[in-house]
Amino acid sequence: RQNSEPNWSPDGTSIAFVSDRGEGPGQGIYLLPVGGGEARELTRHAQGIIGLAWSPDGATIAYTTAVDPDNPDETPRDNDVPPPVRVVRRIDYKQDNRGYLNDVRQQVFLVDVASGERRQLTRALVDHSFPQWAPDGRRIAVKIPNRNGMQSQLGLVDVATGAVQRVGPEGGVVGTWAWSPDGSFILFDGDTANTAQTDYFRFDVASGEVTRLTDDLEVLPVSGFPTISPPDQPVWLDERRALVHAMRAGASGLYTVDSQSGEVAEVQRWEATQAGLSLDREQRLLVQGRSDLDGTGELVVFDRLSG
Repeated sequence: RQNSEPNWSPDGTSIAFVSDRGEGPGQGIYLLPVGGGEARELTRHAQGIIGLAWSPDGATIAYTTAVDPDNPDETPRDNDVPPPVRVVRRIDYKQDNRGYLNDVRQQVFLVDVASGERRQLTRALVDHSFPQWAPDGRRIAVKIPNRNGMQSQLGLVDVATGAVQRVGPEGGVVGTWAWSPDGSFILFDGDTANTAQTDYFRFDVASGEVTRLTDDLEVLPVSGFPTISPPDQPVWLDERRALVHAMRAGASGLYTVDSQSGEVAEVQRWEATQAGLSLDREQRLLVQGRSDLDGTGELVVFDRLSG
């Protein structure tokens, strides 16, 4: 059996995860009580599930899964029936590691933790990746790619209605993002045009204004690899500063970004490739995956206070 996407509940009493255990095809979302007991299946899909995210109140889990608008009920295909004729309507009808897609795209779903009832939140025929809840639980920020992933925007999805507000120009790019602790703004790296070297920006939720914080950033924030690894999202240290993971000259590093001034300061640098960004509740111990010339597939713990 394969288990993935472990995610602590806000109150620390349970862990949500994705697994192919249980009956039926595909994967399910399971809830494991930390105090003991068997994992409970919340919901299941005939295909893979990614991007688990708890709502701030712990009542709902957001996630994404592929939706075929021609088969929204995920009815298994009859192997005795000839395959349907493929009519291509879009330039991004297939992608590496995903195969033929046409209009099949990742959509955001919400599942109620108590009842297991779920609903589809997004429906536009574009991918919606890595949902991240606003602190007040009213909106979810996702990445929406354009032009087969060559460009991208932030999408702010209204939890009640599913309406989407796009942030940034259609021809721009977005790498990583994080809501501020009070939910008044979003810190993200990206640019107004397609580029391999992003900068930091601040989006003010109330005014809709986007402010450039850096220009010619000397590090590259780790935004993951499509279909392979998720972005290393910023982690807030206080109301103003965020801890970020970025690469520079082939080396991994931790940096702080000031969301007001745009000042970037190095915290630690390693001659290795690291991935992920997870801090404990005291914001002292950081866990990442690590690969270097001496080995592969390690987990490393870094103490921010002692170095």
